[in-house]
Amino acid sequence: MNTFLTILATATGVVLLILSIFKWNILRDDPAPSPTPEPPNPNPEPPNQKPPFSLSRVQMMWWLAIIYASFVIIMSKLGWRIDEGTIVFSNTALIILGIGTGTTAMSQAVDSAQKGKALKLKPEASKSLFSDVASNSNGLAITRLQQILFSLVFGIIFLAECILRAKNIMPDFDDSWLALIGISAGGYVVSKGAGGL
Repeated sequence: MNTFLTILATATGVVLLILSIFKWNILRDDPAPSPTPEPPNPNPEPPNQKPPFSLSRVQMMWWLAIIYASFVIIMSKLGWRIDEGTIVFSNTALIILGIGTGTTAMSQAVDSAQKGKALKLKPEASKSLFSDVASNSNGLAITRLQQILFSLVFGIIFLAECILRAKNIMPDFDDSWLALIGISAGGYVVSKGAGGL
């Protein structure tokens, strides 16, 4: 029964992740408003298929996947039973999810505030996952690379701790680590609001 629940939970997570990326497009920016109509072009370009990936949404999904996988690992160790007093989610897990949610919300607020400017621009098309999340209109952006790097490193450490340690609770990061994650997210949002995107 325990093995069945583990396989079911893992398969559910993988299917939802695949659908999120390839079917639902929830990791992409909202479609940009159409620019001011222009006279018909006798040689029209192919229409934009998909908007670019959003760094804040991809980061939020990254941490959601890490914490979900950690939950499945710990529940497998516990035999899918939670006794009184058992704590699976650490404070770090909740804080990181909060940072991801806050970053996404603030990023969407910046996007909404810039909709007027977007009306004058040609909507952007997606290039690739890395190019979309690591670049702005001027090319690679240091604030984006910083956020990507720390999210990758801390995410791998978080998951490895869940797999290797004997405790049946998600790991707690040092306050300075959490501050670094928060500062990276804040730097990205501020840069985006200032026009760096």
